[in-house]
Amino acid sequence: MTAPTNIYQTYSLRGAAEDVDSKIYNLDPEETPFASSLASEKVTARVHQWQEDTFAAANKDNAMTEGDDFSGQAQSPTLLLQNSIQTFRKDVVTSGVANAIKKYGRQSEQDYLLEKATVEIRKDVEAAFLSVNPAVAGTAGTSGTPAKMAGLELYANVNVSHGAGGSTAAISNATLPTTAPTDGTTRALTEAIFTASLRTMWENGGKPTVCYLSMLQKAAVNGFVGIADRRVDVKPRGMASVIGVVDIYVWETGPIAFVPVYSDRIRNRTLFITDGESVKRGYLRPVSKKQMGATGDNSKTMLVHDATLKVTNRKGVAKIADLT
Repeated sequence: MTAPTNIYQTYSLRGAAEDVDSKIYNLDPEETPFASSLASEKVTARVHQWQEDTFAAANKDNAMTEGDDFSGQAQSPTLLLQNSIQTFRKDVVTSGVANAIKKYGRQSEQDYLLEKATVEIRKDVEAAFLSVNPAVAGTAGTSGTPAKMAGLELYANVNVSHGAGGSTAAISNATLPTTAPTDGTTRALTEAIFTASLRTMWENGGKPTVCYLSMLQKAAVNGFVGIADRRVDVKPRGMASVIGVVDIYVWETGPIAFVPVYSDRIRNRTLFITDGESVKRGYLRPVSKKQMGATGDNSKTMLVHDATLKVTNRKGVAKIADLT
């Protein structure tokens, strides 16, 4: 059929009301599984310091002759570790008209953009925590260099598994880690590589409990064979399930939970195993709003947050690097 002659259709109509959903949909990942798991500590200086110590190795030949005289034994001092705070910042400026007009999904454009910026800072902090960034002390002056924290890849240098040619530099006493790890030849993650790192961590005193990794490496973990079959009982007339994931790896010292981290915050080639206690978050100022003076018909707000990564004892962290 055809429309009648001279029919007045919506294509010619003027003044039709818009039909816009009153919600704004944003599916970008905003969770910060690693950073959110860390205990927080208040820091009070631009460079935060802490001490790490160790016991002497076990000596099976510790024996003295009867009546032997006292002799002082050499002692090793503690190791003073440190990291710089990093100030994260987001600037939001909107015009008076943008805030005043009627909008769909929000009332104040300034407030809406500030909510987005707060999430973005959280994501930036997590990416810095898990990064290969060397520490930067920062320099003074109007054209100075901003200070940056060293990422976990630099502190995870005790229990570390690299591919051929890869290495993570040692950390000197009372010195910021400023040497980024050297990437080695990549290799596939296997159960043998994973359990070897667990053993190294345990032998050094660490207690593996959580593994942070990208979803790419989680897929490799899902292929671990282990020693037990994964089965699900199916009720009569029920739907059968195929289990294709590993959430918990039960090892000699207890279970290790796998926590995937988004790949914009952790390198696909690296995973970390922690004891859940030795990595902490230091902060000088929580996320704070600083209202800037208006220079015209606008609203200006700066969001700032000072944070640093603290690894209280490096033996509580293991790193498996150079993975495909």
